[in-house]
Amino acid sequence: MTIQHMKHAGTVVDDLVAAATFFVEHGLKLQGEKPVEGPGA
Repeated sequence: MTIQHMKHAGTVVDDLVAAATFFVEHGLKLQGEKPVEGPGA
C-alpha cells in the first residue's frame, strides 16, 4: 500500500533530509520545505 495524497503534515524532526527521504521513498513528492524558528515553534 502506498500513500496516495497528503495535504499537509506538520512534523518536527532532527534530520530534515532523512525525513524527506523517507517520505519520497514511500511515494510522496516533496513540494517545498521551510525552517521555523522562534518561541512558537
